[in-house]
Formats: sequence, C-alpha cells, structure tokens
Amino acid sequence: MPRLSWVPNFLTILRMALIAPLLFFFESKETWVSVSIFGFVVLTDFLDGFLARRFGWTSLSGSILDPVADKMVSMSFFAFFAWKGDLFLPYFLLAFGRDTLQLIAIPVLLLWKKIPFQVKPKWPAKWATAIKFLLILMFVLDHLVGWGNHNLTWGVIAISGIFEIQVLSVFLPRFVQIYKKEHDTFE
Repeated sequence: MPRLSWVPNFLTILRMALIAPLLFFFESKETWVSVSIFGFVVLTDFLDGFLARRFGWTSLSGSILDPVADKMVSMSFFAFFAWKGDLFLPYFLLAFGRDTLQLIAIPVLLLWKKIPFQVKPKWPAKWATAIKFLLILMFVLDHLVGWGNHNLTWGVIAISGIFEIQVLSVFLPRFVQIYKKEHDTFE
C-alpha cells in the first residue's frame, strides 16, 4: 500500500479551497449544496487531524496549516455575517482580531525572524475553534432554513467570547516567549 502521508495536508488545503464556493452557494441560497459543503468542511477538519495522529502522518506543515485553515473558515464566515449585520460587532472584533494576530505570528516568526516553532493546541484552543464552528453552523441554519433561537445564539456567542479571551491571554505571552527564543511551542 502506498504511503498516504499527504492526505491530511490535502484535506486541510481542500478545506481552505472550499471557502469561496461555500460562501457563494450560501449567498445564492442553495441550501443543500451549502449545508453539504459545510458538512464536508467540518468533516475535513476532523479527518485531517485524526488521520495524521492515527497513522503517524503528522508534519510541521500540517500542524501549521490546520489552524490556518480553521482561522480562514471562521474569519471568512464571521466577516460575511458581520457585513450582513448579523454578528455582534464586539464579538466579531475579538474573534477576528485573535485569529488575525495568530495568523500574523506565523510569517513573523518563520519568515522574518527565522524562528522555528511547533503548534500543539491544548483543549481550550480546540474548544474555542469548535464553538466558533458551532456558531457558524447556527448562523448558516438561520439564514438558509430560518432556524434561529436567538437566545441560544447569544449564549453561544458569550461562551465563545470567554474562550476567545482565554486563548488570546495564553497566546500573547507565548508569542513573546517564542519571539525571545525562550519557548518553542504554541499550546
């Protein structure tokens, strides 16, 4: 059997490539196409990490690409919903700002400062991403099929905001430590 270690990174890149078509079909009110693509995007997020860990196909590029893809998905949808006036602006600024800072850290450390680092997210960061994806799903369902429990949405926004603040409070000092070469891992 040929070595398939490229599959997790391919799935991650595919997730990024599906963002524009997903938003196009979503805006076109193509309900089942949008929900299907969104489901596939979420599935690739699970599968890439599962396959990498299960078969030992982990790589530095994969550990960086996966969170980049997650951020691209959430940032694209959050920008879309903020533009539509559906997303609470302070939450949008917090979530979008945190993702932007984390994305900027990659070229600053790797390309500009030539500082290698690892990405090994702990559970709070993973939960922050999962809750963002849940929030996106809630907005998608509300727009496509009129499902909308606004009290529940506000509750998820509040919980997500708490996770965003927690992740940001861990990320910023760790970035400084890595920048000063006192640490080598984002957690």
